[in-house]
Amino acid sequence: MTKNAGKTQNKKRSGHKWEVPALLLLLFFLTAGCLRLFFVLSEEYATAEKLQEELQLLKQGGEALQGKLDAIESISYENSKTGNQTGNKTEEVPVTPTPLPVYRTDIEELPAGTILSEQEVDRGNTEQYFRCYEIAEGDEVYRRINGKSYVKNKHIKLEELRYIKVLHYNFDKEIQVGELIVHAELAEVFRDIFHMLFRNEYEIYSMFLVDDFWTGDGATTDEASMQANNTSAFCYRTVTDSKSLSNHALGRAIDINPLQNPYVGHSGEEIYYYPENAEAFTDRSLGETHMITNGDLCYRLFTDYGFTWGGNWNKIQDYQHFEKEK
Repeated sequence: MTKNAGKTQNKKRSGHKWEVPALLLLLFFLTAGCLRLFFVLSEEYATAEKLQEELQLLKQGGEALQGKLDAIESISYENSKTGNQTGNKTEEVPVTPTPLPVYRTDIEELPAGTILSEQEVDRGNTEQYFRCYEIAEGDEVYRRINGKSYVKNKHIKLEELRYIKVLHYNFDKEIQVGELIVHAELAEVFRDIFHMLFRNEYEIYSMFLVDDFWTGDGATTDEASMQANNTSAFCYRTVTDSKSLSNHALGRAIDINPLQNPYVGHSGEEIYYYPENAEAFTDRSLGETHMITNGDLCYRLFTDYGFTWGGNWNKIQDYQHFEKEK
């Protein structure tokens, strides 16, 4: 009995040897888990605390910005409230609106030679500045020409003539009002040609009725007009150096920039020319500005409408001259 009991007691003691390490191992894992949980919670707390600090900084920045905006709004309000004060009186600062362009539409009222600014010309409707008018006895145009460029005759009647107003660019590149008288059959053709010249900024020195240069007869008046470099059409007179009636007398011819485009004739080896002050432009090879040539826009337009150019004549060359016979 005693021996067997001792064996049983030894078995119990040997079982306790494994329980202690197991407990220690369990305690180790529990401790490690707690430490891990502690570190995780610490990191999350630190992150939350950092976010809280950043939110606080943003809040402070927003409050500072709002303060500045409130200050600006307060100043603006005070300025609008007080305005420009003199004593107790408040003056409002007027707002000047951008003015709309004021176009000239009264071409019939503007005398030849009037200069217009670019702002006065309606580029969307330039046709309105090119107009044809009948001439009646007693009206203003009739009073200007009667007994001068026009006299009663058997070749052309007053009602067969038309007065035209146009715009053109002068030699200073300014927009200038021009005028001329032509045959009624060609009035719209002349009007359209000068409209196209204007739109291409073709330069014409001046365009006045020859009556503004009247000297007492058609021949010397023509010379005076040419010397002034004046572009003109109708004048009841004969051909230069001839007794035949000119196409100018019928309103079917025009002389353009006559100083740069003179009438040139030949007598033996000598040349003669009109106007008398045009010698510098008799040599056409120089290619001076405003000389009319076969490639010139003025030449192309008139010839396209069936006009003959005097620069292509054989015996004499009338470089200023375009005509269209009936």
